[in-house]
Amino acid sequence: MTIVLMALALAAMVASGLGILYPYVGYPRMLRSAKRVFKSGERQDGPAPKISAIVAAYNEERVMAAKLDNLLEQEYAGEIEVIVASDASEDETDAIVKRYAEKGVRLHRRPERRGKSMAQNAAVELATGDVLVFTDASVLLRPGAIAALMEQMRDPTVGAVTGEDVSTAADDQDQSAGAGFYTRLEIKIRRREAENTGTLIGVSGCLFAVRKELRPPVPADSVDDLYVPLYVVSQGYRVVAAEDAKAIVRRTANLDAEFARKVRTFTGALFTMRAIRKKVGRGGLAKVKTHLRWHKKMRWYGPFFALLALVSNGVLVALHPAFAYLMMLQMVVYVLGLTGVAAAVSDAEIERRALISGKEPKKRRRGPIRKMQKFASFFLLVEAALVVAWLRYIFRKPFATWTPTKRAEG
Repeated sequence: MTIVLMALALAAMVASGLGILYPYVGYPRMLRSAKRVFKSGERQDGPAPKISAIVAAYNEERVMAAKLDNLLEQEYAGEIEVIVASDASEDETDAIVKRYAEKGVRLHRRPERRGKSMAQNAAVELATGDVLVFTDASVLLRPGAIAALMEQMRDPTVGAVTGEDVSTAADDQDQSAGAGFYTRLEIKIRRREAENTGTLIGVSGCLFAVRKELRPPVPADSVDDLYVPLYVVSQGYRVVAAEDAKAIVRRTANLDAEFARKVRTFTGALFTMRAIRKKVGRGGLAKVKTHLRWHKKMRWYGPFFALLALVSNGVLVALHPAFAYLMMLQMVVYVLGLTGVAAAVSDAEIERRALISGKEPKKRRRGPIRKMQKFASFFLLVEAALVVAWLRYIFRKPFATWTPTKRAEG
């Protein structure tokens, strides 16, 4: 009986470890031999289609002028219509947008807050472009970004194109360095998906384009950067990446902001999967179900795998003391994560006091231990955010409205 229990506990622990690591390590390798499910077409020449660039905004007075200048400076052979969908902003956002009216920028203000998706849906109804470009107010586009998106649209099999995030921070020792690594890994996986299967299953919410006829109304509890590409794929079109369409994304200013952002993202993703299944049916995503499972769903199950790893390891320790070393290894990860969080809070407080006193903030701690703390704390941040997201999903508590993430200055 003891041997059977030990075998079951060991199998559970191995399975939980694979469940946590496979989406990040095994899945990219699996893509090398993945069957191509979508074929590309021949690029067509013709007049550049009209674009409607849509910016959803809520209290974005700090960044709105820079965002509009950035959009208007984009070089593109066709016409660009800019629409700002203000979700009942309470600051000077609307006034700033109105000052750009003579440059062709349109303001659509919603009288009451209904959320980002509802604001975008309303802007889509007003848009006159053949292609819709969605971009966040807090990010800036590198020159040629929109043109790079539209170059991919010359392929008639392409329904949506994602840009690529470039994560930056004023200090390379920023606590969210783990987030920067995660962004780079995600971009690498997306590229392999596009190369080996012919399509992506997600886009960057900071910058993406979609043919207007393929952009359905997005439910209030869903996120457009997952709902829209999955709908596009269900209609037989491809979603691809434009490597030269760069969106400069400031990392979040602190752990609280990063945690809140991830909770919103994961909660929206869980509700999105339920909504898209209702929209397209179970068979609508048959061609990409394997990639959905390994790229998205397995990541969302991370907290359950982590709990299973602890419980199964505890059983193994009770059966044989040699397994205590594995438990110690797990504890090291959690201790590094917790001390990393504590260090980040301490750094933020030191910097705040220095700014108040007018002194130069002390340089942040460096070294291999600090780097391990950052990645471990980012892991804990993700898993904790997933726990909250699952609770909100189970108890049907979606985020109907949103508060844009406050990014680091600099």
